[in-house]
Amino acid sequence: MSKEKHDERAAQGRAEQRDKPWIVECVRMLKPHVPRGGRVLDIGCGNGEVADILREEAGCRMTCLDYAPTHLERVRTK
Repeated sequence: MSKEKHDERAAQGRAEQRDKPWIVECVRMLKPHVPRGGRVLDIGCGNGEVADILREEAGCRMTCLDYAPTHLERVRTK
């Protein structure tokens, strides 16, 4: 299976889980450094869970980057 097919299948089959330990830890570490209403670049955003939380809780504007087009499509639809 090609990398692109794998990424597409993973992105489509992956449910959002904001309570994953690594997501909770990322938000905990980043939130104190995000200025209210500021801009944040999320590199390797995946399905955008961290971006969603920071946008909601810190009121910031998010720009998301990922190597997988299917991940970016999911983030854009949000």
